Amino acid sequence: MKILVVDDTDAVLEVLFDVLSLDHEVIVENDPEQVMKYFDNSFDLVITDYDMPYLNGLVLSKKIKDKFDIPIIMLSGTDFGDIKLKSIDYFIAKPFQIKHIKETIKSLGETNERRTYWCYEERDCK
Repeated sequence: MKILVVDDTDAVLEVLFDVLSLDHEVIVENDPEQVMKYFDNSFDLVITDYDMPYLNGLVLSKKIKDKFDIPIIMLSGTDFGDIKLKSIDYFIAKPFQIKHIKETIKSLGETNERRTYWCYEERDCK
C-alpha cells in the first residue's frame, strides 16, 4: 500500500514513517500546500493532521476527494463532536496509539467498504 502522511510536526512524521514503512511504501510531507503539486492517483491512503498552517487537513482532504477516490485518515487533537466530515473516512484523536492507525490501515486492506470511523478514546477504537 502506498501511503501519504501529511503533518507539520516532524516528530509525528518520523514516528509514522518508521512504523508504517515496515509494511508499506510511505511518503511524508510537512507542507500541505506542496501536496497538491505532486499528488496523483497512485496513493492508496492519505493520513493527515487537521491543524496545520496555511492549509488545514479538512481543506486538503476536500481538495483530494474532489479529484480522487482515496481513503483519508485524519489525526487531530480537535474534538469535532458528532459532526461527520464528508471528506474524512476515519478520524483518530491525538494523542493516538500506533496500533489504532495500523488496525485502521489493515481494515482498509480487508474491505473496500468505507465508513466514517471515530476514535476518540480507547473504548471507541476496538
